[in-house]
Amino acid sequence: MRHYLRIFAWILVAGGVFFLARAGYYVYEWNERIKIYEIAQGVVAELVPNADSTQFFPVISFRAMDNQKLQIRSRRPDASVHVGDSVQVLYDIANPDDMLPVHQHPIQHNSQWVSFAAVLLAVGLAVLFRQWQQHNHRQLLQVSGRTVLAAYDTTETFTIAGLHFYRAKLTAQISYPQEQTLHFTSEWFMADPAPHWEGKMVKVHINVSRESDYWVNTEWLPPHILI
Repeated sequence: MRHYLRIFAWILVAGGVFFLARAGYYVYEWNERIKIYEIAQGVVAELVPNADSTQFFPVISFRAMDNQKLQIRSRRPDASVHVGDSVQVLYDIANPDDMLPVHQHPIQHNSQWVSFAAVLLAVGLAVLFRQWQQHNHRQLLQVSGRTVLAAYDTTETFTIAGLHFYRAKLTAQISYPQEQTLHFTSEWFMADPAPHWEGKMVKVHINVSRESDYWVNTEWLPPHILI
């Protein structure tokens, strides 16, 4: 399952980085505005709906530094204000149409995207970390574990949402420290592994102190059947 999960995890991480960078850009832009824009006290004169009346854009009346009275429509919808509310605005003296209410700070405006980015990053990094742990554990079993040869027995099938997944059941006959039959189960596959496993002896690496901890070596299988 590690191949497709790794791709999926990197997509989540990339998405998280993108949304964080997006929020960071808006914060940077806001800070640059604060350096050069003027601040004024205004009043919400009206709320202008969009085409389907699902969002409302406040029109704010305020006086510029030259005492000119202006009414500018905010570029962003805002459900937190009502007609008659007092608000502070930032505006460009040279271009008063470039105006933003102070309370529309980008951190507040993008808080849901920051939260979404944090979730994407947390899930993606958790999957990558888990895969890194599993990779190191498989390497450890290969180096320090006991290796036995197992034969393919049968295939177990699992179906969810119309998708079919498969894993192989294997057995190995060992004589040390005593005669016994060991049973193993492989990881899940996207296709039935039987055509690739039949007639082959497959390496299984076992933790010498805990036989339930093992890895069925599938590195030799075609990549397209691995999840």
